[in-house]
Order: sequence, then structure tokens, then C-alpha cells
Amino acid sequence: MIFGIDLDGVVYKWSETAKFMLEDEFGIEVPDQTCWGTWDRELSKEHWEWLWTDGIKQGLFRHGHIYKGSIEAMNELAKMGDIMIITNRPKASHPDTLDWLAFHKVPASRVIMLGPGANKADVLPHCDMYVDDKVTNCNQLADDTDGQILLWERPWSFATDEKLSPSVSVVHNWGQVLNHAAWLTSDMTEYDVGGPLRVICVGNAAGCTHGIFDVNRDKNE
Repeated sequence: MIFGIDLDGVVYKWSETAKFMLEDEFGIEVPDQTCWGTWDRELSKEHWEWLWTDGIKQGLFRHGHIYKGSIEAMNELAKMGDIMIITNRPKASHPDTLDWLAFHKVPASRVIMLGPGANKADVLPHCDMYVDDKVTNCNQLADDTDGQILLWERPWSFATDEKLSPSVSVVHNWGQVLNHAAWLTSDMTEYDVGGPLRVICVGNAAGCTHGIFDVNRDKNE
């Protein structure tokens, strides 16, 4: 079982990091991303180019925070299969990316860094499940692979007038991701006990192997 996990917008707080660096460097107010491509249109050429040159040198891909619950969840995923990090990042960011993953002890078996606009479905072997925050990527993966595709919905996930493939599932927290993974890896019985928790039993009810996941614990964190 292979899980293909995106970094930016799923594990790494890229948008928050970029916004902080731009505001600190230029003393400007950077708008929140409300759809994919917001900053391409609303930032000046000078600021956008700085972000991808000096911004990278100053730690755009090294000093950002991690979304709450990411390491704990990926450690659970690593018990069910192999984690393949698949992310679109420029070549200049590769050393910082690897250092960041090592510092946070991300349990990845492979790290794939693609150039801008590359189709993640071209990465072989295909994964059994993918998690990504970009609708375009999810639609390509749904068309070109047999994996289960999860869109981690963020305010910027959709480009203007973009539609999501009906075969893609939407998630908002790591608990939901883990539940999808558990369904893929084993026969599973799910018990709704009410409140914020669901009890997830893999196999027979007497032998739960993947525990209890709180699907509301880190919503939108």
C-alpha cells in the first residue's frame, strides 16, 4: 500500500510562510488566498519574483510551520504502508525541503519533487491513495490513476470556475484521511458512537489495529 502525500497546503504551511515573509520584507499587506492563483494576479511582479528567488534563499521552504497533527497521522499511515511525498517545488528548494523533512522526522519512503505544472500521475509506481490540496492535481490523478483521491479542501484549492471530479473525496482533517486509509488497507467495521469521535475497527470488532481517530480534532488546522 502506497500513500502519495502532498506537502504544501497538506503538511507544510506554505501560504502562511510566504505571506509572513512578504509582509516582513516589504511592509505590505498580502491578501489571503481565496482561490488558486490569487497571488499570481494580486502581487506585484517584483514581490512575486522575490518570493521565488531571495525568498527561497531566506527560508521559504525551511522555516515554515507544520499543520497540526501531521506527524502523528503520517506515523499512523506508515504503519499501514509506505508514504511517498509528491510535491511541486523548484530545484532551488530541494535541499531545504529534505532538511525540513528530516528535522520533523517525516516517515517517508520516497520524496518526489516535481517542477511547476508537472502531472503527479506521471510518478511511478502509482499510489493507492493520494492527498492533495489542489483541485487540478486531484482531477488529473482521478483521470490517470486507479488510486483513491482525497482533496484536502483549503480556501485556495479551487481555481476560478473549476469543478472537482465526482470520484474525488473531500477531507478537512487527518482523522478523515486515516479513516479512508484504514478502509483501503483492511476489512473494516465503523461504529458511530456519537459526539466528535468515531470508533474505527479494522478486521473483526475484537481486534482493532488502527485505534480511534478523532475526525474533528484538527479540522482546518
